[in-house]
Amino acid sequence: MQLALTPAEVQQRRNASRMGLWLYIVSMTMMFMGLTSAFLVKKSEKGWYPIELPSMFYVSTAVILLSSLTLHLALGAARRNQIPRLQVLIGATLALGVVFLFTQLLAFSQLVGANVFLVGPGVSGSFVYILSGLHGVHILAGLIVMSVLLIQALRLRLGAERQFGLHLAATFWHALDVLWVYLFLFLLANAG
Repeated sequence: MQLALTPAEVQQRRNASRMGLWLYIVSMTMMFMGLTSAFLVKKSEKGWYPIELPSMFYVSTAVILLSSLTLHLALGAARRNQIPRLQVLIGATLALGVVFLFTQLLAFSQLVGANVFLVGPGVSGSFVYILSGLHGVHILAGLIVMSVLLIQALRLRLGAERQFGLHLAATFWHALDVLWVYLFLFLLANAG
């Protein structure tokens, strides 16, 4: 038999969850900053082959920004306890996340078609694959969270009184969106 938590214990757990999420976001950001710094160092060395970014990166950027909007709207629907709207918007965010990953795979296909491979010649292509691929792994984690949220919303376990998990997920998802925009702009400015 589980005892009910006091309001102070609930708040303590929420604070710990927020802190854990922010530590994860900061460490993820530091990893990508380190990789982009390594990119700049390698770019200044001999043997760098400039590459043109695949056009699908533009599409994926638009898709991920749209997914951020749908998740923002889902938060508003949760606050107003608009459960059917919340369900649709979380589902839309999940679907857009899947589309984002699909466009990334199409971008990889475009890179291969342009003879840019994960390994050689040079490391410029490697960085593009690694940066976008690692970001994709984090998006995959976000999609798992979105799937859980969608199930909760369909089971009526999300709404005005139960939205803490949705807020955490939105923070993570928006951080991934900002990270992708940074990576896209960085690659756009430095890959060629």
